[in-house]
Amino acid sequence: MKPEDGILKVLREAFSRIEGREKLSKLIPQVGLNMVYSRSRVEDISDVAGLSGRVIISMGAPRVCGEVIYGGSGHIGSVIVELSKLESKMRAAVVVKGRNYIARTLEEMGLRVHTLPAEATEGCPVAKYLREGGGIFDAYFHPGAFGVEPTITVVAGDPGDLVEIIEGLADHVEG
Repeated sequence: MKPEDGILKVLREAFSRIEGREKLSKLIPQVGLNMVYSRSRVEDISDVAGLSGRVIISMGAPRVCGEVIYGGSGHIGSVIVELSKLESKMRAAVVVKGRNYIARTLEEMGLRVHTLPAEATEGCPVAKYLREGGGIFDAYFHPGAFGVEPTITVVAGDPGDLVEIIEGLADHVEG
């Protein structure tokens, strides 16, 4: 039997901390929540683990749908790929509901939040921003566009840090 991959294990544990926690439901976007975590050296999306599905709200609580696999989320995984090119220590990211009050609350929690332009882009707007020379922040707020839901991408060193951030966020925002 081969040993379990540490990246996958840590990410599975983070998802298990989210599942069933009703207070976190208010942070889950309509498109669902996903979280990713990369190996220490990132070449491409195959070095970034994510959920093959999404965390959705079912019966009032978050439910994990899918498997944690490498390449599981090309969209948010692309953020980590771009951050790695900037020599960032940020190896994990999560996407939550994008609202002005959520962005303000993150700032009140001491995180640096950057607001992106409200435009539709091909692929992930945060990855595009980073690819075009954007700076490293703790969170990126995309206010949405026609047919694109507003979201906030929070980045951190590991999934445990992200879960702590969204738990604290949930404690401070109205549902």
